[in-house]
Amino acid sequence: MAFGTRDDLSFRFSSRRNVVFFLVSFCLVLGLAHASRPLIALAGFLAVLLVVEWREASRVLSGIRVRRHHYPRTFQGENVHLRLDIRNHSAHAARLVEVTDSFPPAGNYFIRNLATSIPAGGAADFRYSQQCSRRRGLYILGPANVTAGDLLGFFPRHETLDELTKLLVYPT
Repeated sequence: MAFGTRDDLSFRFSSRRNVVFFLVSFCLVLGLAHASRPLIALAGFLAVLLVVEWREASRVLSGIRVRRHHYPRTFQGENVHLRLDIRNHSAHAARLVEVTDSFPPAGNYFIRNLATSIPAGGAADFRYSQQCSRRRGLYILGPANVTAGDLLGFFPRHETLDELTKLLVYPT
């Protein structure tokens, strides 16, 4: 389940998406001013490309599920081995999927993993190991932040998945 989804539609002059928006408007205005069919066709092609990419990006995270697996107890100073299972339950492939996990017992809040493609109905496993350098206590691991988008990277999508697990750290 996801408890937060947001689209990155912020305006930046140097983003690829905004450059394509500029090219669409530039080609359309110039093509209409000079009655140039190739420029009007180029503007139409780029506009259709943007619409197709936006539709593709709008459904890319709909079927992504994350599960974290680890042993629930450890000692201070020990290494904990974690595995993140990412499953794509949608009918569309997810491309350039970045999963950011947090591990508070080590003070490490940004553990990033990247999968280039997760096919429809497919899965990816991310494994990492972290040392418990903090004091004893009960720690909550998570949530997992997932970022993916369309094939060309015009419309990235961000989602926070509520995959929370507990880790009990004993003193040495």
